[in-house]
Amino acid sequence: MKVLLVDAVPFRIKKSMKSVMMHASKRILPLWAPASELTLIAGNIEKFERDYEMESFDGGKKRQEALWQNFINCDGHLKKFEERSSEIIPLPPWCLEHSGDHPVFRFSYMITLESRYLGLRNYNCTVPFEEILVRKSLLPSSEPISSDAVLKIETELKLERLEAVFAEMVVQGWLQKGAEALVRERFTNSKLKQPIPDKVDQFNWLGNIPLLTSVIQIMAIEKSKVYPHFLNKGNELQKGSLKRGLKPTQVEERERAREFLKDLI
Repeated sequence: MKVLLVDAVPFRIKKSMKSVMMHASKRILPLWAPASELTLIAGNIEKFERDYEMESFDGGKKRQEALWQNFINCDGHLKKFEERSSEIIPLPPWCLEHSGDHPVFRFSYMITLESRYLGLRNYNCTVPFEEILVRKSLLPSSEPISSDAVLKIETELKLERLEAVFAEMVVQGWLQKGAEALVRERFTNSKLKQPIPDKVDQFNWLGNIPLLTSVIQIMAIEKSKVYPHFLNKGNELQKGSLKRGLKPTQVEERERAREFLKDLI
């Protein structure tokens, strides 16, 4: 049984082409796709830098064998691509290449003349990563969420509203540009544990700490959950810094936060 690769990756993996494909490559997952989804391209191919170690041969022996079988079978399936067939065909091993938002797979066709081998002809094809399939039996076993995993912050605020709040805090100069794009990677409305996807940036707070403390209190966010998600002007947000009460001279920061948030949440 084959399932969509994008649905098979763990929660912690960001659902972007690069993250999903890197996860599959690291774990030596053989991949398939409907032949009709392949598109032949002639140029504009880029390559990602490998930033991980491949899984050991012993750990992925079954997947190694299936990957090799895919490579052998690709030659015979090029006709399915030419026919625009809806049949699911094996994809060759991914070499970290991409064209825009699509991974690139290199099909090699053996050229022969009267049973004599003359060489290989390569065909570079893109496939929408949302259409790529993986065999369920080859997926690594599920594991419990690690006790030290950084989890998304649970909130009752609608994420669309939260994105608007963070965008406005960028306008006010309280957060670094791009903060609103991180909201769905670090907040959730679910009661279930949701680990943060790998390599998601932290919010970089540019205002003062009393102001951050006030914003968090008004938004009813648990202070202890905030530290792994925020930087303080590019540096680690010190644990305990949000627990301190406001001094009389800092009360105006609470009023400023209230004025800012009154029409946003």
